[in-house]
Amino acid sequence: MPQKGSLTKVKGIGATIAERLIANGIDSLDRLAMASSGDLAKIRGLQSTDIPEIVAQAKELALAEKLNDETLAALMVDTSRLKDDFKRWFSTFANASQKTKT
Repeated sequence: MPQKGSLTKVKGIGATIAERLIANGIDSLDRLAMASSGDLAKIRGLQSTDIPEIVAQAKELALAEKLNDETLAALMVDTSRLKDDFKRWFSTFANASQKTKT
């Protein structure tokens, strides 16, 4: 799915250039980061002098997105573990409380 919003995070890429990139198959930060200078030079509105910086920014942003996704996934795993730990603790506490009452 095209991600014009992600592409516009790169300084020098607005909505119009993002649409042109998407039309040429460059629809994500990953693809922009991997695009050749020659392919990017064909995009109307991109200056050849800006391409190295645009690619560098795309690489940094793509990596940041991946790290955020991995961090989020790790937090979700940790949260589910906490939920399971809490259930075990609560069950143990409830059982111990019942035994104390009898």
